[in-house]
Amino acid sequence: MPLLILVAIVALPFLEIWSAILVGQQIGALWTVAALAAASVAGIMVMRWSGLRVIRDIDATARTGEMPRRGMLDPVMLLVGGMLLAFPGFVSGALGLLLVLPFTRPALRWVFAAWARRRFERMQARMDAAATGAPPGVVVVDGEVVRRDPEAQASSDAADESRPTVIRGEIVDGKPPHGGGPTGPTA
Repeated sequence: MPLLILVAIVALPFLEIWSAILVGQQIGALWTVAALAAASVAGIMVMRWSGLRVIRDIDATARTGEMPRRGMLDPVMLLVGGMLLAFPGFVSGALGLLLVLPFTRPALRWVFAAWARRRFERMQARMDAAATGAPPGVVVVDGEVVRRDPEAQASSDAADESRPTVIRGEIVDGKPPHGGGPTGPTA
């Protein structure tokens, strides 16, 4: 994903220049410059309208680690759309317009919410792994040690050396461990 973002950032200026040349050939240089200036002014107005409240809401949500509220996504989309509109170019302007228009936002809201949910779940898994000390992907099962009489344990161990150790338990959250099989060596 980072490589895709890097390629997009490098390619965007070339796409913007190419699209401006194509539009300029169709409507003329003066109208092209006027359209780019109008889109930039519209983007600045959208950004001012959405305000600093969006930035404060994003910061508060990121600090608590909870999913963004549905009502918070629209102002964020307006802010990003305004930034894209303010950037001079037809490609970024078209993307910004998609984020600003009220009838395209519900579909984009759904896509962004799904992406954010996956991202927060991955981040939560990393935080859980860091809290338990286990590497990512390893399932840690809480349990308790039951001590038996040492003499009975010694005779039981001698008789049971040929049989594997069986640990009985239940899955509390309803999901099997990764792959459904054992997660590590049994002791």
